[in-house]
Amino acid sequence: MLFRSRLRSAALRYARGGWAVLPESVVDLSQASVDPDQVAAWWPRARSQEAVCLPTGRSFDVLDVSTVLGAHAVRIMECRSGPHPAAIRTPDRWLFFTAPATGSEPIWDTRLDILHRGPGGMVKAPPSPGAGHWVWHWELRHHCLPALATVLEALTVAHQLSSEQVFQEAY
Repeated sequence: MLFRSRLRSAALRYARGGWAVLPESVVDLSQASVDPDQVAAWWPRARSQEAVCLPTGRSFDVLDVSTVLGAHAVRIMECRSGPHPAAIRTPDRWLFFTAPATGSEPIWDTRLDILHRGPGGMVKAPPSPGAGHWVWHWELRHHCLPALATVLEALTVAHQLSSEQVFQEAY
């Protein structure tokens, strides 16, 4: 019961902040809503522990990268001034939240293992349940969304430095 109420509270918090949400079982992204009544109806207290999902390409985009590349990029961004992205760390990926991309084409970079989630995409949001007993959580909580290019640049530098073995593998 406690976990279900946390999911509902989180979904309502995202909606009140202007981020459309929907439960994982709703596959039509056009149904995502910021309406608190609709969101509360999706997560009644007696419902299953369904993940909270956020459609991408509206209020934000997401750059989905490998754990090692993401950890290196965080270290680089922490050394720089300017906006840092909000980020979710999963057991095998980092999800960096950015301002929506200005171009319509998604970014696919297999060399850097970057997946761009823009219009038509979706990500699970904390505190959604993950595989096993793992729960999605925010690793970095920032209130601004830097340009996608800013985060891509940090990821590119992180890749270059990691290929030069500047970073110790601690992740």
